[in-house]
Amino acid sequence: MNALVSGQAGIAILVRGDTLSVVQADSPETEREFPHSALGYLLAGAADVVSVQAVSREELVGRLGLAWRSDRAMQMVLLLLDGAEDCETRHLASGCLDQLLREPEVCIHVTNRLYAAPLPETADLNSSLAAARLSETVTALLKDLGTAQPEIARLREAWDNVPVQRFEGDSARDVFEQTLVASGAFKAFVMAGGDAARFGLARLEFQASLKALPNSRRVFESWLKNLQPAGFQRDARVLERTPATEAFFEAEREPRLRETLSGREAFENVTKQKEAIVALMRKGDWTNVRRYTEQLKEGQLRGGDPAYAAKSLCDLAQRAKEVCNCSMQLELAQMAIDTAPEDGWAHGQVADALFCLGRLDEAAEHFERAGRLGHECFAATGRARILRGQVRLDDALAAYEDTIAKFPEDLIPRGGRAEVLRDMWRLEDALEAYKEAIAQFPGERVPLCGKAAVLAELGRCDEAIDVYDECIQQFEADVYPWCGRAHVLKQKGRLDEALAAFETAMRMFPASEAPRTGHASVLKTQGRLDEALQEYKDVIKEFPHEILPANGLAEVLRAMGNLDKAIEAYDEAIRKFPHDPVAHCGRANILKEQGRFGDALRAYDAIVARFPYQVYAWSARADLLKELGHLEDAAEAYDKLAGMAWNPKREGTQYAKAAVLAAMGRFAEAEALLPTTEPRTRTEWLAYHIRAMIMLRTNRLDEAVVLLERGLRESPYADERPYFESALAVASLRRRRLREAVRFLGKGDTPLTQVIRMHAFGALGQTDEVKKAYKRIERACPPPLIPLRDELAARYGLQLGFASRGWNWVFEEECRNILYAAA
Repeated sequence: MNALVSGQAGIAILVRGDTLSVVQADSPETEREFPHSALGYLLAGAADVVSVQAVSREELVGRLGLAWRSDRAMQMVLLLLDGAEDCETRHLASGCLDQLLREPEVCIHVTNRLYAAPLPETADLNSSLAAARLSETVTALLKDLGTAQPEIARLREAWDNVPVQRFEGDSARDVFEQTLVASGAFKAFVMAGGDAARFGLARLEFQASLKALPNSRRVFESWLKNLQPAGFQRDARVLERTPATEAFFEAEREPRLRETLSGREAFENVTKQKEAIVALMRKGDWTNVRRYTEQLKEGQLRGGDPAYAAKSLCDLAQRAKEVCNCSMQLELAQMAIDTAPEDGWAHGQVADALFCLGRLDEAAEHFERAGRLGHECFAATGRARILRGQVRLDDALAAYEDTIAKFPEDLIPRGGRAEVLRDMWRLEDALEAYKEAIAQFPGERVPLCGKAAVLAELGRCDEAIDVYDECIQQFEADVYPWCGRAHVLKQKGRLDEALAAFETAMRMFPASEAPRTGHASVLKTQGRLDEALQEYKDVIKEFPHEILPANGLAEVLRAMGNLDKAIEAYDEAIRKFPHDPVAHCGRANILKEQGRFGDALRAYDAIVARFPYQVYAWSARADLLKELGHLEDAAEAYDKLAGMAWNPKREGTQYAKAAVLAAMGRFAEAEALLPTTEPRTRTEWLAYHIRAMIMLRTNRLDEAVVLLERGLRESPYADERPYFESALAVASLRRRRLREAVRFLGKGDTPLTQVIRMHAFGALGQTDEVKKAYKRIERACPPPLIPLRDELAARYGLQLGFASRGWNWVFEEECRNILYAAA
C-alpha cells in the first residue's frame, strides 16, 4: 500500500478509491475515513510529510510511530530550551525526552536537526541543564550541543552564504537543505570540527550519497571551500587509499555499484550503534554496553578491515574515560588490540587507560608499542607522563622539552611541560609556558585553564577568576573552568559563594566527580563534617579510580577525630595511588596527631627524599619540629623553606617562623614578619591569630581578646576556630573567668584542649572533670605539653609531689603550646 506519513500531524493517510483512510499514532489499530477534500485539513501546518510506497500495514504503523516519537522529542527539546517556560514544564519535558531519546533513531533525528542551526536567542542552556539534571542522557545531549555552538554557527553561516545561483530556484534550495539536515550532513561536519581526516571522509561520503541532488558538487564546493581544516588536502589523499573511500570513488565512476557497496549506509549504521552505546554508558548500563559493543565489533569485522572495528572500539574507550570509568576504558581498548594487534593507536589507548588506573609500568610498555607502530608523538608524550606520574619531575621536564622540539605543532606536550613546571613550583615559568601555548593554540581550553590555576597558586586570585570567566565564556559546557573558579572562591574564603558555585556545576555536570569533590571539600572547611563524609563516600563509590575524593575522605575522618579510620583510609589511598605525595603526607600528619612523633618525623623525611618538590611535606616537617619544642631546629627549617625559590608557601612559611619567634619570646622580630592588612585567606587568618597570641603573651589582654573574638566570629575556616577558642580560654583563665574558659573549650578533644581543661576544671574544684581530661592524655601527649600537664596534675593531686612552678609559668606554657599547634 501507498501512504502519506507525518509525525507532526501524528497520522498516516492511505488513499483508497474516493476516500482517505487515516491511521493515528496514538491508536494505530483503528482507521477513520475522510473525503479527499479533507486532505489539506488533516495535514494543515505539517512540514514533515513523506510519501511511502509498497509497505505493509505493520511497516506503515512502525514508520508512523517513529515519526511521531521523533517529532515529540523535538517538541520536548524546544520546550526544555525555551527560557520563557516555567521550571516545572521544563522539568517534565526533560523527563519525557529522557524516555524518547533511548531509541537511537529518535536520538539521531533530534541531533541531526539541532546541529543544523545555532540555538535561538530565547534559548537558555544553563537553566535547561539545571532542569535536566536528573537525566544523564538529556544532560549529555545539552552539554555536547552547547560545546558545538561555535562550530554550528560557522557551518550555518557558510551555508546561508551559498549563492542562490547554485540552485535551481528557492524551492530547490529548500529541498537541498532539508536533505542535508535529515541525512545528518550538518552534524557530521560539526562533529568533524578541526579534524581534517574526519572532515574529508564526511565530505566524500555525503557528496557521493547526495549526488542525485541537482548541482550537488557545485553546492558542496561553495559551502565547504572556506571550512576545510588545515591539512585537508594531505589527509584527503590518505583517505583516497582506504577501502571505505575507494567504495565511494567507485560509486562516483560506476553508479551501478552504489547499491551493492552501500558505504554510506554502513557508516550511518556504525554511527547509530556508537551513539546508542555512549547513551548506555551515560546511564551506567555496562552490561548492555558490553553486549552492543560486541555486536558492533562483529558487524564491522564481517564488513572487512579489522582496523575500522579497532578505531570504533578506541573511540568508545575514550567515551568511557569521559564518564570516569577507567576500567571500562581499559576493557574496550584491550578489545581493540585483540581485534587489531598491530594498531598503534589501540596500544596508545590501552596505555592511556592503564595510566589513569595508576598501572604505570604496564602503561609504559604500551606507550612504547604505540611509538613503534607509528604514533611517535603520542608515545613520547606518554613517556613524559609516566615520569611525571612517578614524580621524577626533572626527567619528565626534559622528556617534554625533547618531545616539543621534535613535534613543535602538537599542543599536548606543551601542556604537559607547563604542568610539570607547576609540580616543581616554578609558577612564573609555568605561567609563561601557558601563555606561549595560548598564543600558539588559541581557542584551546587546557592552556587557558592552566593559566588560571597558576594565577590562583601565585595568589593572584582576582586575575584567576577573570581568566576562568573567559574560559567559561568560551567553553561553557566544560566542567573544569567552572570547578576551577569555585576553588578560587574557596581559596579567597568566600565559602558560601564557593559552595553555590560547586552546586551549579553539579547540576550542569551530573556525570562528573570534580564538582562533587569540590563541594564536599567546602562542606569540610565549613565544619559540616557529617555531610562532607557522606558526600565523599558517595563520590568514591561512583568514581573509585579518583585520588581527590579518597584523600578528602581521610581528611574528614581526621577532622572528626577518628584517627584510626583516617589512617586506614590513607593506607587504602596509598595502596591504590602509590605515587600520590598528598596521601603519604596526610598519613604522616595523622601519625603526628596520634602522638607517634618519631614515626611521623621519619615519614616526613622519607616523603621529602622521595618527593623533593613536595613543599607541604617540608612544611609539615618544620611544623612538627616546632610542635615538639625544637624551636631552633624549626626556625632553621623554616629559613630553609623560605630560601627555596620554588616554595609557593613563602607567606605561610614566614608566618610559621613568626610563631616560633613568638614562642621563643622574640616578639619584635615575630611582629615584623606579620602582615597588617585585613585577613582574607587562610594564611592571613593564621597570621592574625599569631598577632593576637603575641598580645596575649605580652599581657595586652583586652587587645588580644578583641582580636581573638573577631577571629572566632569572622574566620570562614571552621578547622581554624579551635585555635581561637583555646586562646580565648587561656585569656579567660588569666582573668579568672573560669566558667567562660570552659565554654570556650567546648567539646574539643586535642591534647592541648585537655590540658587547658585540666586547668579550668581544677580552678573550679571539679576534680572528676580534671581526672577525665588527664586520663585522655596520660599516655599520648606531645613532649612540649608534658611539663605543663604534669605541673597541673601535681597541683590538683593527680600525681605525687608538689607543684614547683608559678601560675605565670603555667600561663606562658599554655600560650607557647597554642603557638606550637596553631601555626
